[in-house]
Amino acid sequence: MSDPLLIPCPHCNGLNRIPSERLGDAPRCGRCQAEVLPAAPITLTQANFASQLKGDLPLLVDVWASWCGPCKAFAPTFQQAAVQLQGRCRLGKLDS
Repeated sequence: MSDPLLIPCPHCNGLNRIPSERLGDAPRCGRCQAEVLPAAPITLTQANFASQLKGDLPLLVDVWASWCGPCKAFAPTFQQAAVQLQGRCRLGKLDS
């Protein structure tokens, strides 16, 4: 058995210890019971950004703006990447 990974919950920011072999089992947060690795980008804010950086899995951030045409065009691609990379990398969106 490998060492567990620390992964912050995207909902309550609580840190969860999850064995690497269980990453594909839709792990749930020990504090709020929400899914820890959703198949969608995490919404990042000033309030949760530092907490979400504490995880052992990489966090890929899309810095976007609602007025930005290329940002809107890229959103479906980023969403698809979140599905494909689930359990290997966490994706987050930060509104600039």
